[in-house]
Amino acid sequence: KGSLEIKRKRNFFGWKHNFNISDGPDISQHTWIEIKKILSAQIPIKGKAWLRSHPVPVFINRYVRQYFISNDGKVRVTLDSEEKLWDQIRGIKPNTNITNTLPEMIVIEFKFHRNHQAVANSYIQKIPLRVTRHSKYVNGVNTIAGNGVWY
Repeated sequence: KGSLEIKRKRNFFGWKHNFNISDGPDISQHTWIEIKKILSAQIPIKGKAWLRSHPVPVFINRYVRQYFISNDGKVRVTLDSEEKLWDQIRGIKPNTNITNTLPEMIVIEFKFHRNHQAVANSYIQKIPLRVTRHSKYVNGVNTIAGNGVWY
């Protein structure tokens, strides 16, 4: 069991579309075309349209995530570490053996409703770290392309 998660972003604000998968494929036993057919058979039309419009898998990534929540419940924080990346561009079957080298880093992400932005900012300003934007997807694509651009 799992879900197909589609992340959307506009400026600094993001949201997700989740489509439940009741019988996920064993990726070691199928080609990407077969995997897409298996997933497509289990999701609504909106998810099917997304799969059709994004025909090529780019990479698989995995990381360790820790969750925290503020005492007032208005701000959630995630810490992501130990990220690994498997390039999927060059094969018809999933690559689960050869990983790409990524720099060691911890990504701290603050999550909050737009109405709680002032509260979140007050927490963020107390942390003595540089605040930047980070995208696992953009960094993954840059790693695969050999650009080595990290932010």
